[in-house]
Amino acid sequence: MSEAELIIEEAQVGDAQAMVTFLRGVCEETDLIVASVPLLSEADLVRFIESNLEQLNAICLVAKWQDCIIGMANVASSDDPHFNHVGDLFIAVSQAYSGNGIGHYLMEMICDWAEQSPLIRRLELSVQTRNARAIKLYEGFEFEREGVQKAAVKVNDEYLDILMMSKMIGNENK
Repeated sequence: MSEAELIIEEAQVGDAQAMVTFLRGVCEETDLIVASVPLLSEADLVRFIESNLEQLNAICLVAKWQDCIIGMANVASSDDPHFNHVGDLFIAVSQAYSGNGIGHYLMEMICDWAEQSPLIRRLELSVQTRNARAIKLYEGFEFEREGVQKAAVKVNDEYLDILMMSKMIGNENK
């Protein structure tokens, strides 16, 4: 990754089609991301992005290189006031660009955003226990292991464990 500048920014409606292409690509290139439902259409992603742009407890970031989306991080949260302080984190980077620090930059921006959010008090995520690289990244951002869901996902006739991780955000006054 030389010459061109990596850009990480909040997803906009105009990114919807490129996001569909990116998500399909990462789901096809690895079995570390398991899509249990059909991937969203461009129209679905437009609605999703519009909704995220209006919420204080949700964000979607895209990493772009040479006008192509090569990474994405999303925090989704509930509208329920009992749970709207919890952000569920999803992050993915195209294998072709893995190892270039893109995941680190996305995590850094997500954690900075969460610290500034008036609502988010906790970030949580789930990751396959065999994804040591991702676990190391999350632990580097002070995510803690909370538990393991045994045989939580089935990939290629193999039952895999899922590690639940979280990070507490900010101070007690949020």
